[in-house]
Amino acid sequence: MKKLLIFLPVFAFVFGCGKHNDDYKENIPNGSHAYPPKEEPTKTYSLDELRAFYDEDADLKVCDYFIRGYRTVTSVNVIYREEPPKETYHISIEMNGPTISGGIYKSDPSDDGFKELAEANGEVFGENDAITHYCAEKTIMSLNNVKFYLYALDDYDEKHPAGSLLNDICGYWYGKRFRRPSIGQWYITSLSYYRNKLDEFNASDETLIETTWSVIDVEYPALAGTYSFHLIAKSGEEVLCDKIIENVELPARR
Repeated sequence: MKKLLIFLPVFAFVFGCGKHNDDYKENIPNGSHAYPPKEEPTKTYSLDELRAFYDEDADLKVCDYFIRGYRTVTSVNVIYREEPPKETYHISIEMNGPTISGGIYKSDPSDDGFKELAEANGEVFGENDAITHYCAEKTIMSLNNVKFYLYALDDYDEKHPAGSLLNDICGYWYGKRFRRPSIGQWYITSLSYYRNKLDEFNASDETLIETTWSVIDVEYPALAGTYSFHLIAKSGEEVLCDKIIENVELPARR
């Protein structure tokens, strides 16, 4: 009997709550009194106002295309030139191969297939898209994915004896295209340099956008001295570069 006395109050509580909770359904507002979301007034800006917003000398243009060419990379060269001291050793590289080129406007002369490649790669701009003219002059998109492998030919540090792959202490600088909202109705597309660890870059399928050159940077060795490297670049199984970089004087890693 005690069990029955305990059960009945619980039973009444559970089912009583259920009925009470259903009462709200009869009192749901129909929405007629709800306040609409506040909309901020929008202003239409001219191209000159957009330029002035950033910099009076900002070279912003409304164009049809941002990328100026599409390249199938068939070879990679190492460029030797004097550079100021840096925190890392820089290897400047140059891409080569057949390139399909065009202008920044649909009316500009272009190679066969340029407009089709532009559309396939998202080069569809409207009257409210602005790009920097500098970027438009320089940018080339690689159509094939290129991977880089840098080997030490001398003992580099404890983790990297002679013959070791150095990709985990290398960075790769390359261009990335960004389209972002700006003031009013405008969007701006620009090119930014982006650094990724070389082993991470090789593991990704990011689109490579070139400017005049790209750079691999290498952390300095554990000890100052003379070092040599072996650079291999590949696209799939095709070797695009197989280069020995000899006798480089490097300071010790800080």
